[in-house]
Amino acid sequence: MLAVSQVAMLDYHRYQFSWYVLQGLKECAKVLGLDLVTHPLSDKGTQTLTDLLNQEDIGGMLALTVDDPAILDVVVNLKKSAVLVNSEDPLMRISSVMPCNRSATRMAADYLVSHGHRDILFLTHPGRRTIEQRHEGWQESMRYSACYAVI
Repeated sequence: MLAVSQVAMLDYHRYQFSWYVLQGLKECAKVLGLDLVTHPLSDKGTQTLTDLLNQEDIGGMLALTVDDPAILDVVVNLKKSAVLVNSEDPLMRISSVMPCNRSATRMAADYLVSHGHRDILFLTHPGRRTIEQRHEGWQESMRYSACYAVI
């Protein structure tokens, strides 16, 4: 089963990162001969998710961009195989696969610095931990390249 958060679905329609992730997961499942059932998560609670995961034919769960502690607790307590995709469990109870947000942003900013750029703006919105990690990578690059003071 693939559980998809509202954040991922919003991204799916706006920016396409989640679209590419979903397509990759579907293609991989097809190659492996697995049925991948997609279930969008909602704010209405975790009972529907619990009911789905309790079904005998559901062997486990991939959770795309899920940060909600209540959902993570449900997944842990059901004792089924689960992997978080593009998110992480702060208590490290569930395995995760995600981009290296911090180091990738650091590398991108370092690249710009190495090509003579000095006024490098990190423009974003507050939100998920992944965004904070990107900001940390930018701060590291700015700090170690001695471009400007990091605020």
